[in-house]
Amino acid sequence: MRYVNNWVLTLIYFCIKLPITAAVILFAVSNWKSISLKLWPLPGVLDIPMSLVFVLALVIGFIVGAVIAWSWGFNHNMRANRAEKRLKTLESELTFMRVREEEIRTQLPKASKSFNFIDKQIS
Repeated sequence: MRYVNNWVLTLIYFCIKLPITAAVILFAVSNWKSISLKLWPLPGVLDIPMSLVFVLALVIGFIVGAVIAWSWGFNHNMRANRAEKRLKTLESELTFMRVREEEIRTQLPKASKSFNFIDKQIS
């Protein structure tokens, strides 16, 4: 079942990725006209193709999004690692306590199996 899920997700990813890639390539090929780009605090003007501006904006957006996703995931990974370490510590403590309990049970004298909760002298 896991293999089927991976195959289906790969197919869905491919079906989404292919049209987007085709659209970006068609846009880049169709828009080679140069535009003048002036960045306000910097002096001078850059004459670059419009498609290059678009592709650079996509790349910068992808990098910024990847950094944000990585930083968000990093926090969760750190919490998960701490929880796993705590779980291992608690499991080892539990194992130690069970062994200690068995040692104590073997050292105690055998208690009688029948308990008399009712005082027989009253009746």
